This record gives sequence, C-alpha cells and structure tokens, in this order.
Amino acid sequence: MIQQNPDRYPLQGGQISPPAEQPDACALKRFLACVGVCWACCGVLAGGAALPFRHVVVDANGPSHPHCKTVGDVDGDGLTDLLAGGAENGGVVWYANPSWSKHRIDQGSFSTDMQVGDVDRDGDLDVIIPKLGVGLVWYENPRPAGNPARDQWKMHVISAGASVSLQRDDFHHDVEVGDINGDGKLDVVTRGGRTRIFLQNNPDSWATVVIPTDGRGGLALADLNADGLLDIVENGYWLECPKDPGGGTWVRHEIASGWPDDVGVTVADINGDGRPDVLLAPAERPGRLAWFEAPAQLPSGRWIEHVIASDVADIHTFKVADMDGDKQLDVVTAEMEQSPQKRISIYFNEGRGEKWRQQVVGTTGSHNLRVARIGRGNTLSIVGSNHGNNGAPPVIDLWENVSGEPAAKTGLSTRP
Repeated sequence: MIQQNPDRYPLQGGQISPPAEQPDACALKRFLACVGVCWACCGVLAGGAALPFRHVVVDANGPSHPHCKTVGDVDGDGLTDLLAGGAENGGVVWYANPSWSKHRIDQGSFSTDMQVGDVDRDGDLDVIIPKLGVGLVWYENPRPAGNPARDQWKMHVISAGASVSLQRDDFHHDVEVGDINGDGKLDVVTRGGRTRIFLQNNPDSWATVVIPTDGRGGLALADLNADGLLDIVENGYWLECPKDPGGGTWVRHEIASGWPDDVGVTVADINGDGRPDVLLAPAERPGRLAWFEAPAQLPSGRWIEHVIASDVADIHTFKVADMDGDKQLDVVTAEMEQSPQKRISIYFNEGRGEKWRQQVVGTTGSHNLRVARIGRGNTLSIVGSNHGNNGAPPVIDLWENVSGEPAAKTGLSTRP
C-alpha cells in the first residue's frame, strides 16, 4: 500500500548558443556577436537563486538518431569526455574535452543506452553498448598502451542475438553496469522485453541470467536492503539479489503499483536518512515525477510516495546530484522532443525531499541525459541530445554550469 502526499514533490570546438528565454529570466545577459557567445541565468521559480548555464553545441551534426549518450574520462587526462551513438548507421563516437574534437569508435547502428566501465581491469574506461544487428558488445579502450583518439577500439561480443532490431520486444533498451556477484569483475544488466544479467567470467566469456520481467524500460542498480549485494530496481518494484546471483531466485518486491512498463528510474537517499529511496517518472507519456521514501525494514514496510512535480511528460532518463552545493540531492530531468514543453529542468531539493523548486535550463528537449563535472572545478553540468525519432536534428548539447567562473570571465568568455 502506498501513502501519497500531494504536497511533496568532430567539431573542433563547440558552438555556443543562448538558452531559451524564460518568463523569470535574470536580466543580466551579455551577447558578444563577434564570438557567438551568450551567458544567462535561466528561468527559476521564486524562492531561490538560479544557477547560470551556458548552452554549448558540442556537435551540430552528431551521430544520426543519437539514442545513446554517456560521459567519462576516455583519454585519462582528468577531464570528462562525452560519448554518443546513433541508431541509424550513425556510429559511436567520443568527444575530447575541452576541444570537443570528435573521434570514431566504430561504425554501425546503436540503441538505446550505453555505459562506460573498466571491463578488462586495465585502468581505463571501455564502452558497453547494444549494437543493432550484432547484440550487446563492449569496445576495448586502446589505452594504456595505445591512443583512443587514433588507434582502433576492438569490439568484444557479450551476447549475440538480441538488439537485432528496434522493432522487437526482445532487445537491450536499458544498460547498467556493476559488480553483481562480488567477484571484482564488472557485470552488465540490461532490460527490454526481459531483464538479463551478464556475469563476467572473463572479458570474452559471460554467464547469462534471464529474469522474465516483461516491460521495456526502467532500470537501476542499488543495494536497497543493505546486504552488500546490488539489487535491480524497475518500474514500481525491485528484484532482490540472491546470495548466488547466477543460480538463485531474484524475488520481486513491490514499491508502487500503477506505473507504466516504460519509466525512468533512479535510486538515491533524498531525505538524508541513510536509506536509498527510489525515484520514478513516466518515460513515454505524461505523468508525475515522484520519489518513494524507503521503509526502515525491507522487504516488508511501506514505501511512501512524495510527488516532486505532477506535470511532467516523456522523461526517458533523469539523474540525481547536488547541483547547488547545499548537501541535498537535486533531480535533473529532460522531457523528450515529443513532449509538450521539452524542458530541461533542475528540481532543487529545499527540505529533505519535502519542498522542491524548479529551474528550467532549456526548452529544446533531450533524451538519455547525463550530469557530470566538465571542467576541473566542482560544478556539475548537463549533457544530452534529442533522439531524432520525431525529426529533431542530431545535435549534441552541453548545458555548462558556469557558476564557478568569475563574473568578468563568464561574461567575456572567448571559448570556441
């Protein structure tokens, strides 16, 4: 039973363009036409200061239908790079921070999610992604001996056969990585028609566990019951990891009923009580963004729903991070190109999950967004792109948080 509380809630260099105007936008704004730079405080509801963001077009001609996006330090220089993969023969590429020079990893079609992680335990980030017509694969970073910008990325097949076509119900729609069985090796979990766990024997040998969960999207990994094992969280329920993840039964426990079979889901301690809470949003329809307060006892106990926003739509992926540095976790969302408002938003947590304030960072829409530290400071920025299925161009966007820059530098930036 759920108790609901309605009051809770390669381009060589990027092109820089102004964020969409908001009714409550700050007046301070400087345009430098000679270098095409715009800086602005984006719209924010009354009650708090807005974070300033600079919209950077990393690539105006990214991979065709760029379904897959992620971030990570690909070249080992200490800066977060961007990665994108396209579903219509767009290939998979990475963009080197700070020049945003584009480097191809492979050709082909990729959908719908991707992650980075050290699959072969050689100290660098590899790429895990579904390749249409092949299956779930990982690409070996040429480092440490080679150069990821110049040398070939070797493809390894984790599981052949699925992800042959986006029209099938049986494909890898969501991808997450983590050490499921505690052996120190990176494992992979996917969802799309079924939930699959790929337990790594070695980088070229994987044991497969299939859980008949149905549904298309919504996947997160977290240790909900504090037993040291990663559980699987999906659309309104969680699957408890058995002591033997490869041979035991993954028991389903309900969080909340009535959620569609395609959601965005993430896990974080929203109210600071030391227990991981679950956040849900509708991925392909209008609905509400909500967090569910974890009970003190699991698997028994009641999850309490708190609505963050009741007017969202088409939030495919969202993230949780402390965007304003107040030691409370905020929620970053993007409504996709088919949504009515196409908002990229931050919901600031202003009272242990009891009070929220929305800032609209942009209104171009985005899909499978990521949050990352782009510079060498501590500010967090937003990365994404539209999927293009409804006609949006394949633009790779960065909403760069410039709150850590001095005012003069912020207004007069000559960054390309």
